[in-house]
Amino acid sequence: MIFYLKTLRDAGIYAEGVMLYPEEKRRDEVLLDSSSLKMLNEMVNEINLIMEKEEPPKAQKCKYCKNCGYFEYCYA
Repeated sequence: MIFYLKTLRDAGIYAEGVMLYPEEKRRDEVLLDSSSLKMLNEMVNEINLIMEKEEPPKAQKCKYCKNCGYFEYCYA
């Protein structure tokens, strides 16, 4: 969500987000602040390093993989 908030901010739209977890009856507000921007920039740098490699890293399964919307990209 931080990425989407930054994309909106770059377009001149200043927004805040809310992550809803209905099963846990929890909601977390997401703000675009300096610490979240720093984290996002670090993640983008890591992604760029992976993209520069000749081969992608081996997929590592975890308990969330089977329900992930991106499952096909890792294990197809």
